[in-house]
Amino acid sequence: MDKEKILLCLAKALDKDIEEIKKLPENALLKNNGLDSIKFITFIVEMENIFDFEVHDRDLLINNFETLEKTYETLRRYFDVSDKQERLNKCLILDCDGVLWKGIAGEEDIIIDGLAILFQNELVKLYQKGIFLCLCSKNDKENINKAFKNKNMILKHEHIAVIKTNSENKVKSIEEIASGLNLSTDSFVFADDDFYETGLVKSFMPEVETIRIDYNSIGETIKNIKRLFNTDNALQDLNRTKLYIEQKERVKLLALFDSVEEYNQSLETKIICDIAGIENTDRIAELSRRTNQFNLADRHYTIDDIKRFINDETYTVFYLSASDKYGDMGIIAAAVVKKSNPDCAVIENFMLSCRVFSRGFEYVMLDKIKETFRDTPLSGIFILTEKNKKHGNFYTENGVNLCMTK
Repeated sequence: MDKEKILLCLAKALDKDIEEIKKLPENALLKNNGLDSIKFITFIVEMENIFDFEVHDRDLLINNFETLEKTYETLRRYFDVSDKQERLNKCLILDCDGVLWKGIAGEEDIIIDGLAILFQNELVKLYQKGIFLCLCSKNDKENINKAFKNKNMILKHEHIAVIKTNSENKVKSIEEIASGLNLSTDSFVFADDDFYETGLVKSFMPEVETIRIDYNSIGETIKNIKRLFNTDNALQDLNRTKLYIEQKERVKLLALFDSVEEYNQSLETKIICDIAGIENTDRIAELSRRTNQFNLADRHYTIDDIKRFINDETYTVFYLSASDKYGDMGIIAAAVVKKSNPDCAVIENFMLSCRVFSRGFEYVMLDKIKETFRDTPLSGIFILTEKNKKHGNFYTENGVNLCMTK
């Protein structure tokens, strides 16, 4: 983040010398130095022009810029490459015939040549990076299973999270996949060799990225897929497909119990909820980037952000990890709490993986936060989005003051 240029923009908006602005303490109220609503807009426009970005509507509150400290905190995300990519694609849905192999399974001998192997190797790399791979084919299940037994297949059944083989239109199948994975379709990419199928999905689901597979230009196709999934920044610490398969087994068992407590006991659930250390930074940052539905302040952090919080004595970062008889779920919840004065502690963000909804983990972590700050009034920041709106009452229903909404 280029603080020098930010201060220059502020100096222009306030019509002051840059050296005068540099002398301001970072906790000084900018309104006492001339920042009113009109000059605030001038400041925003100056920054958008110099840095070539657009400040989100959710950030256009003068309170977010009331001091230099808050200004830097608000703007930090705009200078992080991984956060500039607003969209975080999590799932690649693939047709089979003409995509994973050449030819139509069950009607002719399929061909898995060097180009198909090259493509499948790239798909396996996506799987290893934590991307969900799903199949959506109008061919029969038996034909697809037989094709997967071909000795040249690099892609295996264990790489696939969901398989849809039916005669339904692919829009309906994609909606069912999204429901099963508990993911929003705006994190999906759909790949097919048929113009009709990609056109249909593009028409009815414009939020889904579509790619047409053409083996005459498979190298370019691979480049496009890698770009869409930003694989350079992906983390490899979790096998998400394995976690999803384990989660399906938990869901089946849930129907047998009358309460969450009984259910968790049956799973032999073990929970660790504690204050985070540097060793937890990678996973907490990844959780924040991948979590939208229960991301109460709609904030997405980098590894450096989490390290900065942990090393700052005014912040406390909490994490919750869990395991049960089906496997280790890793860190599935986290919170960032700031106590800048004795009179108030603010939960700046509270995040919970959608994989563990309805298991009560959020209450365990909130109790831990309350216990840690038991002598201090506790508030929580909630910033309303289309995705997190169903959790808008979480703080007020659990005895935490709501200190900011939008």
